[in-house]
Amino acid sequence: MKLENVKIRNFRSIRQLDFKIDSRGLTLISGKNGQGKSSIYAAILYALFNKTQKGQTADAIVNDVIKKDAAVILNYENAGVKYRVERYRKHKSNRNKTLFYVNGVEKTSSSNKLTDELIEASVGMSFDTMLNSFVLGDSLVTSFSKSTDKQRKEIIEDITNISIYKKASSIASDKYKKSKEVLNSVERTKSNLEIKVESLKKQLELEKSQEKQRKENINYAKNSYEASLKEYEDLNKSFEKSKQETSDVPDKIANLKTTLNNLKEEQSNLESPKETNSIQRKLNVEMQKKNTAVERAKHSKADLNKFGSQYKEIKNAKQATCLYCGSPLNEEHKKSELKRLADEGRKCLDVINTEKQVYKEANAAYSKLESEIDKINAYNSQIQPKTIEINNKINNTLSEINLLEKSIDATNMVKSNVESSVRTVNTYKANLERLESEPSIDTSDTLNSLETAENSLKEYQSKFDEDTRKVKVLDGVKVVFSNTGIKSFVLEQVYPAINESLEKYMSVLTDGSISATISAVTENKSGNVSDKINIKVFRDAESTDYDSLSSGEQRRFDVALSLSLQDYVSSNSGINVLFLDEIFDSLDAVGVDKVMTLLKEKSKQYSSVFVISHSTELKDNFDNEIKVVKTESGTKIE
Repeated sequence: MKLENVKIRNFRSIRQLDFKIDSRGLTLISGKNGQGKSSIYAAILYALFNKTQKGQTADAIVNDVIKKDAAVILNYENAGVKYRVERYRKHKSNRNKTLFYVNGVEKTSSSNKLTDELIEASVGMSFDTMLNSFVLGDSLVTSFSKSTDKQRKEIIEDITNISIYKKASSIASDKYKKSKEVLNSVERTKSNLEIKVESLKKQLELEKSQEKQRKENINYAKNSYEASLKEYEDLNKSFEKSKQETSDVPDKIANLKTTLNNLKEEQSNLESPKETNSIQRKLNVEMQKKNTAVERAKHSKADLNKFGSQYKEIKNAKQATCLYCGSPLNEEHKKSELKRLADEGRKCLDVINTEKQVYKEANAAYSKLESEIDKINAYNSQIQPKTIEINNKINNTLSEINLLEKSIDATNMVKSNVESSVRTVNTYKANLERLESEPSIDTSDTLNSLETAENSLKEYQSKFDEDTRKVKVLDGVKVVFSNTGIKSFVLEQVYPAINESLEKYMSVLTDGSISATISAVTENKSGNVSDKINIKVFRDAESTDYDSLSSGEQRRFDVALSLSLQDYVSSNSGINVLFLDEIFDSLDAVGVDKVMTLLKEKSKQYSSVFVISHSTELKDNFDNEIKVVKTESGTKIE
């Protein structure tokens, strides 16, 4: 990129300045602090990016004395194409317009924002990259060393021109996302169609099954009807036969009932046998009395024997003892005990005599009753044969009547079965007629719907396959333009080139005592590697870090790294100018000499190297000097 010239009007402290940028050699821009030296490259940045290195934009860039008619007009060339940017603020004629020209033809867009995008695209670098590539000094908004990892990556991406891959990656990601959404939509439709096809298939199978079942039901109903009809015919034949066979049965039953009545009348005229139950009960009572009397007599006889033995034992004993307490009996007590035993014995004799009398009386009554039963049994035995004969005739007649009535019941049962069979036949017939009257199940609509759905499914399956291939291709494109794709390959070439320049500049600025490298990854103490740009610093071959360097050493490192980045940029983009703003601050005389050595070397690579400094002691080291002086009307150049 070749910056040619810039026309500045009422911009910050500059009232009016036409400044040639190209082919100025190693030039010192001198002046006191606050005179507006850095406003020169600030105007270039403003023209290209609509803001300065301090972030000033809009009305903030207008000269605070004139307060209007600010304008910056920059001419530059990039890749053989000539560009001109005219940026105005509070301008009498152009107000706040931004005009853009390509090879003399105006390409200004419909809005300043869109025009800014065209201008930045023509530059091919972001604001930060441009700033860090052609300006070095304290006035930088940020330096590479103090930038965040994100900012460092943006700088590296922009200076290597791989930001285009980032844009390509973004475009590919957007297309992938949209294609994925389309694919998902197609897949959902396909899935719905698959469900619909499956549902229609099941519906078709159901309809076929229902039609099959309908026919089976008709066949079953027909068979049932025919079987019931045959059963009716068989039952009806059986009924007619049974009815014929039992036609004279009612008369037979009537005759038999007449006979039965006669037999019952004859039976009623017979003398009835006498009953013996009451006499038998009395007989049992007398028998019980006899048995009870015997038992009581036996019991009293046993007690009598016991009392007699006790009496003899006490009477004959020389020294009798009490039967209850075992104490010896005196004479009086002995007499009393013998008397008691004698009394008890007499009581037992009384009971025995009483029971003998009861037994005698009961035995006499028992014999009399037994004689009466014998007489009754003899009487009953005389009339029993005739009674048995009549009873047998009555029973036989009843059996005949019962058999005849059962035959009538059987006939009636067959009749009932015939009537039930008629009802069954009518039921099966009605069911058959109902089933035959029902329309068959038409599957044509379902078949047509299924065919339509299957055709749509084939169409969406084809579209799904096509979109799937498209998504896979775009996914591959995403990978190609991702950090692990082309960008990774390009960066693998970038870091060695930057580190080569960094080693060269650090060797000159530190006499080889400090070296440094930058890499695309950072390894932490645990050995894990992250995708984070890392700056490694070594002092006398021992590892250290940037923050451990002194401010002067950090300044030398920043100078070396910025120059290294600028080397790479110039080798790729051909930027023709370099601004160094107060880079000699914090440098000792040796440091100043070493930097001047590098600047003289750098001036061979750039058509213009501008060194901004408030020190006039450095002018002998430069080819040219531009003095900047601030007056009441604004900054001017002498």
